[in-house]
Amino acid sequence: MLTCGSWLLLRAIVLALALTAAASGLEVVVTSSPSSVALAADDKDKKDNKNKGNDDDEDHVARGMVLGIDTLKDPPELVLAGADGEMVVRVVKTDEISLNGVRLCDHLKLDGEKIHEYLFEATRIEIETKRRCYRSSENVLN
Repeated sequence: MLTCGSWLLLRAIVLALALTAAASGLEVVVTSSPSSVALAADDKDKKDNKNKGNDDDEDHVARGMVLGIDTLKDPPELVLAGADGEMVVRVVKTDEISLNGVRLCDHLKLDGEKIHEYLFEATRIEIETKRRCYRSSENVLN
């Protein structure tokens, strides 16, 4: 018959075996959970994105109405009223503003690169609509 001390030792061994079995079973459960996988785009997807052009890419196209023009800065800057509010546009080609005849209140489409929501570096300017501004101080149309 087992003595009290051997009975406690047997209980400790059985408990240790049960914990070991439970831990190994838990490991199987944890490792069998589905892992996240990042899929790489194939070349066909990249070609399709290039064929769409820049019109769908808001990081490379900006639109807005001209609120200010500063050709004294290097590079020259425009201030546009865009979808996210006022945006400063650095015009990389320094003569692009004068070549296109950009004036206040013109609505522009700009190709380039968005630095952040309020700063854009333009490489190409296209006037979509020429607008006339109302000058409240003179009460006349521009």
